Amino acid sequence: VHDMGGQESGKKKWRDTLLTKPECKAIVFCVALDEFDKVSDKDEKRTYMDDATDLFAEIVNELGALLEPIAFFLFFNKTDLFKCKLLKFTRFYKGQYTGDKNDIPAAMQFLKSKFLEKVGTCLLYTSPSPRDS
Repeated sequence: VHDMGGQESGKKKWRDTLLTKPECKAIVFCVALDEFDKVSDKDEKRTYMDDATDLFAEIVNELGALLEPIAFFLFFNKTDLFKCKLLKFTRFYKGQYTGDKNDIPAAMQFLKSKFLEKVGTCLLYTSPSPRDS
């Protein structure tokens, strides 16, 4: 198990480390749901979620083909904090998110779709399932 980290310095290690580890059979990608509105460190016009979806797509689309067969696990954490910010979430994604303002599984599914729309075909598992929370 290798923890690559989510900070910018850790992200630079992903490609080199993974390409030199032929025993790597799975990648677990963790996303803090409650940080959908956190401003990106790289660009103040972007959010943490924008950065996370881009990095996830880069890993799946570029490394997925090089490391076949490999499974990807997209793990959403901090669900409890996300639930507390649900009203802010519905305002933040106004015009994009069309679900009910109290429907946590629908909001999680919306964020999950933002990740999936950027990746090609791959072996992908997500947790927690929007209906499990």
